[in-house]
Amino acid sequence: MEGVAMKTDKRCSCFSLVEMLVVMGVLAVLFALVIPGITSAREKGRAVRCQNNLKELHAAAINYAGRGADNYLGQKDLPRSRSSEWFVEETEEWRNVVGWVDWVGHPKHSVGDRGYAKWWGPDAYKSITSTDKGWWDTTTLWEFTGQSLKIYSCPTFVRSDVAGATSPDNKNLTFNYDVTSAGAVLRSYGMNMAVSAQNPGSGADSRKILFADMSAVVTTNGVTIASRCLLTKPGTFNTDFANCWHVDGEFQTNVISANYCRESVGTYHGGKANAIFVDGHIETIDPRDTYKAFSGKW
Repeated sequence: MEGVAMKTDKRCSCFSLVEMLVVMGVLAVLFALVIPGITSAREKGRAVRCQNNLKELHAAAINYAGRGADNYLGQKDLPRSRSSEWFVEETEEWRNVVGWVDWVGHPKHSVGDRGYAKWWGPDAYKSITSTDKGWWDTTTLWEFTGQSLKIYSCPTFVRSDVAGATSPDNKNLTFNYDVTSAGAVLRSYGMNMAVSAQNPGSGADSRKILFADMSAVVTTNGVTIASRCLLTKPGTFNTDFANCWHVDGEFQTNVISANYCRESVGTYHGGKANAIFVDGHIETIDPRDTYKAFSGKW
């Protein structure tokens, strides 16, 4: 009809509240499905890098033995699992050997200055890169590793457990390779005492661990951090340096006394640890199998 204005049909093309809620719900479900997969993939990548680190350390140890780097009596043995020092009464002199990682400085013959082979801060760098040869002309693994700091620490540990944690001497731990940082984490692996200074072809090579993820303790702030060992007394956790000073960087396989340590591997990879055996094969080890894997008593 002429003269009568036609009404325009103005329909809104916007989402309704219900439709928006449905879309948001679908996206939430998709994120819930995808994120665990991404997290799992990242952890698998870190676990692979951890295993590659252990392979590098294993190769360094085998090269160490093959080149006769431990010149004591001309033997071609694996490196020492720890640095140590003792007093020879007959000659009234102190002697020392250097382990796969060294003390920062020798104990100076004092119980109060044991010279920890730390795994954090500038001292960790010194313990890894030490050129000291000790009394028996032993050395660290540094010159056999291609001088790479990255192979000394598990990426799962340093990414997942370091943030917000403190070291036993109350340094704020960080993951970086700034060796001047007081809390830079540079090492998280340990060597098995049961194969220390042993010839790699002496037997049971497929049954004894060479290197593995070290275990963790829980600090007062509730964050797990890598330690030298599982510092245990019967039924308790023990974080007392004085009782376990000598095992930094080393797995022991026996309990010396109620006041000392018995080690366990770590739990960074699905509740288990990566470990490489003397023959070069890698396994993920349950902490409950620690003693068997270190001693070869499978």
